[in-house]
Amino acid sequence: MLLDAPQLGGPEVSAGERTYPANYASAEHTHQSIEIIYVLSGEFLHEVNGQTHVLTAGTLGFVKPGDKVRHRTGSVPAKTLMVWVPGGDGTDLAKNWVSDAH
Repeated sequence: MLLDAPQLGGPEVSAGERTYPANYASAEHTHQSIEIIYVLSGEFLHEVNGQTHVLTAGTLGFVKPGDKVRHRTGSVPAKTLMVWVPGGDGTDLAKNWVSDAH
């Protein structure tokens, strides 16, 4: 996580940077918060309620609470900045992320 409750003093928002590997495909899921995805590099396929949006570097996607969402990548990794409002959802999700640090 780049920013969450310890830095802000409350759970109103959280933000994290994540790199998705090539040929990644998530299961369909929902969030309890608003999720905003800004693509930093690569191509990110963002399916919301059955409608696929192709996000490329410099583009933005979002999910509202309760939307059904899937995330996918193509043959190259995608690097994203993700923001959640309120932030608790993002903080919980990030606990399962694997660090890219070597």
